[in-house]
Amino acid sequence: MGTGKRRWLFILLIAAIAALAAFFLTGREGPPSRPADIEGRIAAVEEQGRVLLVHTARSPEPDFRVRITTRTKVFQRQDGGIVRAETWSPAAGQQVRIWVDGPVLDSFPAQAAAGTILVLD
Repeated sequence: MGTGKRRWLFILLIAAIAALAAFFLTGREGPPSRPADIEGRIAAVEEQGRVLLVHTARSPEPDFRVRITTRTKVFQRQDGGIVRAETWSPAAGQQVRIWVDGPVLDSFPAQAAAGTILVLD
């Protein structure tokens, strides 16, 4: 094999490795692909927006008390897609999907920390 062919094969190999590294290192930005743990409307906001009381269709009272932590990622629908929310002011009546981070405490309402929140409206 000539030196020119080796050089081109080497360049193609490096380009393929770079493309694979870029694909795996950037990751997909958005909510998890699995179904949300909680889906409902915010019934109330407490502790300066750090705690949400969420009402699902299962009960007339809020079913979940969800803490927003520094690790919580918030996304919203925008222009037909889903984007990371730069800022978000939770408000009663907003429809949300929540993916829990960690255990759910067995109480009423159940208590959990939000890993990811998708604001639907």
